[in-house]
Amino acid sequence: MHTKPDIIYLLLWHLNQYKWFELPGVGYFTGSDEKAFVDHIGGRIYPSKLTVSFNENSYERVDELIQNLVIETGYDASELESELTDLIFYLKQSLKDQGDVDFDPFGKLIKQFNGIQFQANSTNLNSEFFGMTGLPLKAINQEAYKIQHPVYPPIKPIVKNGLSEHRNLLWLLGLLWLIFLGLLFWPSLKSCNKSNKYNKPNDTQSRLQDSINQVHKKREDSILIAHNQNSLSHQKEDSLKNVNIRSKQIKDSIESVQAELMQNAKNDSIAAAKEINTKLNNEEVIKENNLESLNKRIKNKKCIIIIGSFKNEKYANRIAKKVQKDGYMVYRGKHGEYNRVGIQFECMTKDLRIVLAELKSKYHPQSWVLKY
Repeated sequence: MHTKPDIIYLLLWHLNQYKWFELPGVGYFTGSDEKAFVDHIGGRIYPSKLTVSFNENSYERVDELIQNLVIETGYDASELESELTDLIFYLKQSLKDQGDVDFDPFGKLIKQFNGIQFQANSTNLNSEFFGMTGLPLKAINQEAYKIQHPVYPPIKPIVKNGLSEHRNLLWLLGLLWLIFLGLLFWPSLKSCNKSNKYNKPNDTQSRLQDSINQVHKKREDSILIAHNQNSLSHQKEDSLKNVNIRSKQIKDSIESVQAELMQNAKNDSIAAAKEINTKLNNEEVIKENNLESLNKRIKNKKCIIIIGSFKNEKYANRIAKKVQKDGYMVYRGKHGEYNRVGIQFECMTKDLRIVLAELKSKYHPQSWVLKY
């Protein structure tokens, strides 16, 4: 059964397997192992521990992260990218509005004047000893000693999606099918022997004459085959040259048309964005106390609700694709150094309160901005 990917659990799994994961726009998280040890003074034994540290620098490894999760779990890459984008959007928006955000089970992110500070949780993130602390160390009593049940981490098993787990079975079925076809079309040895039985010559002279005829025929056939092969070789070379020339011409034509279409689309989008920006000059944050007054002011006007603002244009493009996939008309604009993503709608046919409730069920920014 297809299930929605749990991105927090998958990041914890990746941290245990590869000792890192990256959240673009937030930072780079690194895992480090601590070996088990015995505290003789305190009388406790501590299991192996995995801790996490944080770095604001970006190493551009998010594609490698997605690829590792796709290979192991079978989830679609677009689903994983969508969940990761939603998580990054939530963390950044919470830092902007509240100043800090709990990023369990890894730790807490705090917004500082010069960047982001990370406070790691004391929880043991090791997949085999998740959450375990030191255990009391006592002398062994042979009569009363009992083996304790092992403590398992609260990590769910990865549910693989798709046909990856049946790949070997499919290869085996294909091999059996090829063997069956080979046996089906293999000539019968019995029929060949029967044919040879009735074609024996009657005497030595006829056999000798047949041998001489066969030698002459083979010689003539070899000469004819060599001549045909030489002719075919020249024809094949000429055909390959013609195909290469034609394919290069087609490729150049396609690249030229694609470049022209991309330039036209870019010019159209820039012109449309300029036209919208010139028409929609008013902008206001949507709150409960001004919702009714805004709804009256925007009647019979075109409106845009801004749902995201990013420095990185790549993340803005991802949110815009999700909005378009959900069936809304996408707005893209610039506000200083930020790339804005919004949703256009006709105020004359839809009520602002209804539209806002519908969008809040699908997107979760902490503040909503209306442009009209």
